[in-house]
Amino acid sequence: QGVGSGSVFIVADPFTQLTSSRVGSITVAGHIVYVTQRGYELSISPQVAQVGSNAGAGEIGVAAPIGAIWEAIVTEPWITLIGSVNGVGNGTVHYSVGANTTGSDRTGRIIIAGEEYTITQTTTLLLIAESTGNGTVAGGGNFETNATAVLTATAEAGYVFSHWTGDAVGSENPLSVIMDSGKS
Repeated sequence: QGVGSGSVFIVADPFTQLTSSRVGSITVAGHIVYVTQRGYELSISPQVAQVGSNAGAGEIGVAAPIGAIWEAIVTEPWITLIGSVNGVGNGTVHYSVGANTTGSDRTGRIIIAGEEYTITQTTTLLLIAESTGNGTVAGGGNFETNATAVLTATAEAGYVFSHWTGDAVGSENPLSVIMDSGKS
């Protein structure tokens, strides 16, 4: 127990098995801390990934001695392991990530026998820009939070641009839009 900053000292019993590992966890100030002991060398590749805001999938290569048993765990609910979560010797861990609709970047980890694979998922906001009349609108797409999007309406010959509707109002053309949320 404690108040304010401090440190936690963890003591684990010796672990001498050369082909397996074990994982334990403790909770400190509401945060789960995982501790892995293994009796062999293991490496993963790659060790980091940066992905966009859409849902997607990826994989991690595991290099371990023949007969070495390992297990993968995730630290965030938006990361899901696909298929087997453990293996023996060399292997591959497959995962998927949910779409990031939080409005800010987020980071999670997949821990494989103590080795951490860090996933940073960015976020973008969608601006849907379409014409409801005779002409076109340019400037829609994906934008970082608080970026400025510029919409430009171009009327067909014989027509005149009138005004914006939806999340943008007025008749200014081109129109600057602050992307603080998804807009249409």
